[in-house]
Amino acid sequence: DLVTRNPSNIPFLKRLAQAQFAEGRGAEAVATLEQTLELAPDSVFVNMALADTFRLMEKTDEARLAYRTTLDIDPRWAPAWLGLAELAESNEGRRSILTEAEGAGAGSLEVLLQLARLEVDAGHAETAAELLERAEDLEPAAAGTHLERARLLEAQGRKDEALASCATAAELEPANPLTALCTGRVYLALGEPSRARPHLRRAAVLGKGTDIEQEAIGLLEATPPKPAENPES
Repeated sequence: DLVTRNPSNIPFLKRLAQAQFAEGRGAEAVATLEQTLELAPDSVFVNMALADTFRLMEKTDEARLAYRTTLDIDPRWAPAWLGLAELAESNEGRRSILTEAEGAGAGSLEVLLQLARLEVDAGHAETAAELLERAEDLEPAAAGTHLERARLLEAQGRKDEALASCATAAELEPANPLTALCTGRVYLALGEPSRARPHLRRAAVLGKGTDIEQEAIGLLEATPPKPAENPES
């Protein structure tokens, strides 16, 4: 009704597209966003909304094109780079896209952290460490940087330092289930399941209903507590 009375109102059109998509009417949502682009062809927000809609509809080619159109308007628009990276078919493809994002000046915290994780997985520890230093300079109080540093340190066999990074992340964001999961995983790597279990249980509680809960439960089930010793045995 609002769009009927205000057919050129871009925020109303975007909200209509959101509502249409939420009802499972993806084609109508796309049509509404394309109508909106006729009014604001250079809007990164509308182009991004169209790209995200295509991605959620699993129209990969159309989504890639819409993300690239968004980046033609603003090459530093980090959400578009992240969306494009999500569509990559391999970790190497994602790493290439996020490296391209860095070169374009889209050095957001999330771009830096995702790229650091991929560099760790690729065995490029020095590059990952440099990216994490830049991430910490960008947002010193972000727990995510310390979580990724813990992954890097653990991969290098520096487990005690990894545990300290998990602890720093937990101090910054005590309610973040990933910080508890981080600590639990490192204790397991240290061969201390009894110390890992309380942190894994906390991760499961804080991350209830998410993949974090499932991962924590899986680790708990894989490391059952040892039976209490019988003093008479």
